[in-house]
Order: sequence, then structure tokens, then C-alpha cells
Amino acid sequence: MKQILVGIVLLTTAACSSSSDGDSSSGGTGGSSGGGNGGSGGSGATMTCGTHVPTLLYTSDNPLRGPAVDDESVFFVETPGIARIPKAGGSAEALTDISITGLLDVNVRVYVDGTKLYYSDNAALWSLDKAGGTPVALAMSGSSDATGIDPVFAFDADSIYFGDRVSNEAGDAKGTLNKVKKSGGTPTVLAKDLAGPGSVVVDGTDVYFINEGTIDYSFKLLNNAGIATVPKAGGTVRTIFTQQPNDSAIAPDGSDLLVASSTLYFSNIDPSHIVNLGEYSLPVSGGTPVVFSDCPTFGAFIQGNLMYANCGDRIAKFDLATGAETDLVCFPTDQGALGMTHDAKTIYYTKAEPSDAYAIYSVPIE
Repeated sequence: MKQILVGIVLLTTAACSSSSDGDSSSGGTGGSSGGGNGGSGGSGATMTCGTHVPTLLYTSDNPLRGPAVDDESVFFVETPGIARIPKAGGSAEALTDISITGLLDVNVRVYVDGTKLYYSDNAALWSLDKAGGTPVALAMSGSSDATGIDPVFAFDADSIYFGDRVSNEAGDAKGTLNKVKKSGGTPTVLAKDLAGPGSVVVDGTDVYFINEGTIDYSFKLLNNAGIATVPKAGGTVRTIFTQQPNDSAIAPDGSDLLVASSTLYFSNIDPSHIVNLGEYSLPVSGGTPVVFSDCPTFGAFIQGNLMYANCGDRIAKFDLATGAETDLVCFPTDQGALGMTHDAKTIYYTKAEPSDAYAIYSVPIE
């Protein structure tokens, strides 16, 4: 249920106002699966907060999700396929079609690593050459009801680590945490009998993940949601945090789980406990989560001593030591960022636009 909640948060957390300047994009038309105006050099709105002016790279009438970048291109999902544009903006080149099984396409992401792209369509984990072609299935979901492979997974030098949120009957915790070689082969199960594992992140020795919790027949979370870890080689699963079933519950639900040094960062975006919306920090050794910011992240990364986060209504950076926030760019309440990625100097994000349009923008990190 992760990114299904994005629209709710955009409407309830917007902190910035804007006035429209119109769209000054230029360039050819194109886009996978239908029209879209490619171009660069413009921005969609003038904001009363934010230190940077974003650059418009591409627009489309189709939803745009899950951006990733390499040295030359921005890759993204434009229903019903994966496409790319030059990092400076321009027309989109379609690379392949995909079909999202049993999952709203708002959840899908694309990753780039070396010469390959990687993504989950819920039924399988796929690799695709960056030039396009035929996708190769690296792992198939063990689910019989399309709960499927979580779209947020992690890499190290050799392997991909991913959660398969298997739940054959309502309330069953049958999910698995897995790894598979980037080059393919038989996946290795690192842990089983998990409650909706996803949002995977790794450090040098361990894999951390969120158990989203399984759903009972009354559509309530069971008492099996939280954060856990297991060694990369497999072994004993260690619970770091367990969600409490009460009105003040902190639910580590959706978005990115981050690890820096000895600390984990995660978001609560559960609208049932809206007072707790925001980002929390938690020692990897376990303990009580501490409020870090009011930003429920829909994509985030850590660089040096700073966290850069897509808060839905703004792209912001946070000092990890003090929590001090600097807003890079803000969005109107009826719009918002849907996904975010970055290279060494630039953030790239997909965004909802007026009149049911979508766009890709870039903004400098510093």
C-alpha cells in the first residue's frame, strides 16, 4: 500500500505556496506510449520557498515513475513501458514494454547499475540492457495472489537483495528476503516467514528491511509489522523495531529505508495515525524511534552528513546531526513529486503537473 498514500500526503503536508509562470519548455515531441513534450530550460511554477530553480526536462500526459540516472540518461517508467531521455532534457526513447501484475503502476521503480536496468513488475525481478531489448527474469515471485516482489530493492558489488511479499491467505506471513546475482542464477533465500518484506537497504555486512505487516480479513494490520535485519550471508533474523497496535503507533510503512553509520531512517506515512507522519531515526541496535523531521519521504538518499528527501510537497535536505532543514524546491498543494534519484551533483524527480500532466525536472544538489 506504499505509494497509494502519496496523494493523501501531498494534500495534507504542503508547506509552500506558488504562482504559475506557465511552461517555457522547448524541444521536440515524443515519449514512450504516447505523446509528451521533451525539452529543457524551464520551470513550471515560481515558489515562495526553496533555494533552487528546477529545470524542466520532459513532460507527458502519461504517469512518470521511478527515475534512475547514469552518466548520460535519465531512465523512467512511462506507462506502459520504460524509456529514457538525455540528462539535459529532450525527447523520450522507448526501451521496453512492461506489465505490472496485481500492483498499481505508481509503485514501480527502475534502477541502473553498470550496463543494466533493473525493475520489479510484482511478478518477477527483471534486468534489461540500457540500450533496450528483451528483459531477462532474474527471480520469480513465490506469491499465488500477486502480492509480489517489492519494487524497492538494494545492490552491492555482486548481488541484488529484494523482498518477496508472499501471502497466500489473508493474515499469513510467508514472505521471503532474497538475494540473486546481477548476472542471474538461482536466488538464495536469506530469511522466510516474513510479513510483507520490502524497502531493502544494505551496508557492508547486513541487510535491513521493513516488514509492512500482513492484512487480515478485516483489512487491519496484524501485529507483525516492523524493521528487521539479517546478515548478507543469511542467518538469524534480528528484530530492530516492532510496530505497536495502538492509536499512537509508528508504522514503518513504504518509502525508503536508509542506513548511515549506526542509524536507520524511515518514514511513517500511515494516515490512520496522521499525527505521527514524518521521518524517524532508530539505532541499528534497536530501541525507540525518535522523530527526525516532519517529512514523510517518497525517496531519499544520504550524502556526507546530509539527507536529501522527496517530501511530496518539497525536495529538501536535512543535516543529520541537527535535523536542520533547507528546502531546495517546493510544490503547490495540488501537485507534488512522485519519485527521485540523483547523481553526484544533481537531483532528478518526477512530478505531478496541472491538468493531469506529469514531468521530469532536475535541480542542483548544492
